[in-house]
Amino acid sequence: MTILAMHSSISIYCPHGNPHRQPKNKTAQSRDVYAVMQPLLLRENAIRKSKGHTWAIGMNSAHHMLFVELISMGPVNRMSIAPKEIFRMALYKMAVKMVLVNSRPEGTIEISEADKTTTALLIKAGERINIEVVDHLLITEKEFVSLSQKGILSRLKRAKLPVLTEADQEQLEELQSGTETMLALAIKMKSRGYDVDEIKEMTGLRKTAIAKL
Repeated sequence: MTILAMHSSISIYCPHGNPHRQPKNKTAQSRDVYAVMQPLLLRENAIRKSKGHTWAIGMNSAHHMLFVELISMGPVNRMSIAPKEIFRMALYKMAVKMVLVNSRPEGTIEISEADKTTTALLIKAGERINIEVVDHLLITEKEFVSLSQKGILSRLKRAKLPVLTEADQEQLEELQSGTETMLALAIKMKSRGYDVDEIKEMTGLRKTAIAKL
């Protein structure tokens, strides 16, 4: 799993080792999201050119990026991801907005019906846990297309959304409940005089989130 956490700087933890540092990024524009994702894709393609990638980007209410997480990697036509995998880190990092990014190793970025279906499902899942899906980007090494810019995202939100399976609903509720438990623990630790670093280590919450409790 690759997690790229955006605070005072970006720490990229890749599955094959060596973290890299990059400047802070605070943006929610599709072109700026692509500017962050393009070098990541170039790096991944240097290792596994034929693989497709799915990333989740979490944002706060001001549309500032909080993290980028590599969710899955493999053949594009075999990639099926449960909503819990997409939203797990968003709940953990207390994000309220989400961008999904898929790479296209074959170099074409035509929006398919499967892309629309996946987006609609995640919009529905996000509504259940109060995280708004604000975009879905399809990217290659040289270009990108945004479902938000194309107006597809807004049309999907106005249309009748798919029904989540019972299993998906239960898994999302469990994730949300677990996050609420960590928040409650952080509040209790803070009231007993624990410092921020100790609370962060015990709960995994961000320091900025702990400071607001």
